[in-house]
Amino acid sequence: MKLHVFALSLSLLFFSYTTQAQYESMFGANQTSWNVFTTELAGDFLDSLVACCDTNINGQTYKLIQHHRRYENGWVGPGNLGFLREDTTTGEAWFLSLGDHVERKISDMTLVVGDSFAVYNLNTSGFDSVAVDSVYSVNGVKYIRLDIIPYHLNGGNREEKYTLVEGIGPNIGIQYGDLGWAILNPYLLCAHKDGQQVYQNSNAVYESYCSALSVINDIDDVEQITSTVKSYPNPFSESITLEYEEGKYLEATTITIYNVKGQRVMTEQWTSGASKTIVTAALPAGFYFMLLRETNGDLLFHTKLEKL
Repeated sequence: MKLHVFALSLSLLFFSYTTQAQYESMFGANQTSWNVFTTELAGDFLDSLVACCDTNINGQTYKLIQHHRRYENGWVGPGNLGFLREDTTTGEAWFLSLGDHVERKISDMTLVVGDSFAVYNLNTSGFDSVAVDSVYSVNGVKYIRLDIIPYHLNGGNREEKYTLVEGIGPNIGIQYGDLGWAILNPYLLCAHKDGQQVYQNSNAVYESYCSALSVINDIDDVEQITSTVKSYPNPFSESITLEYEEGKYLEATTITIYNVKGQRVMTEQWTSGASKTIVTAALPAGFYFMLLRETNGDLLFHTKLEKL
């Protein structure tokens, strides 16, 4: 009888141990952020992604993810990107987009060599099943490398394979594959937890920068900028209307629309009037970027659009 009790005690102890966290959490106790550099059609951007606020969705606990975006000398934000949840017993994490309202698995630390993982491919506008080619540790942190170099606009790949990092997420950022935002050329520069830098991408292209755009670290200093142009509706169908704010008008503007592969699909001139309507019925359903440039080439306005 005592032997059975002892065996039961060992079983309960083993069960208790195995149900505890086995992998480092992606979240700090009080603060978590990621700096993701992107090179897009409108120029270079830095998205400072910040985890904020526990949120319950369908019985699951998520963190709201907000972003503060910097372009040249201006800040745009904050804005809400989506929700992130994790399971520290498996090292799995899922990102629920507010762009296309789809949840996707972005990390799984139980993968071994030969396993596969779904990775978004801008070349095909779909998800590829990619094999794990190596699993290794650096300073006690587990890395899982996939046999793919993510697609980058204009062939500008950085020769770095897609890698899942324990406690951090993908080396190209947690929102990669979010079709609602269609992030191009994502590159995770660094990550912070509770005021301490916990990850630095070692790619020599950026010389160990944490901010490729010299971004102010204190997000409380972010200054929101507004545009002189608004566009609607979004999502769109048969047409898009552009309007200048009252009192704001430029004599000539070039309007260019690109698909998510960076291919130009429409160009029009806005030469007069406070508003302009573009007929878009011929465009297939999907996600697009729209850029407005002044006659001197300066970027006036950019936005991401969805065609239903």
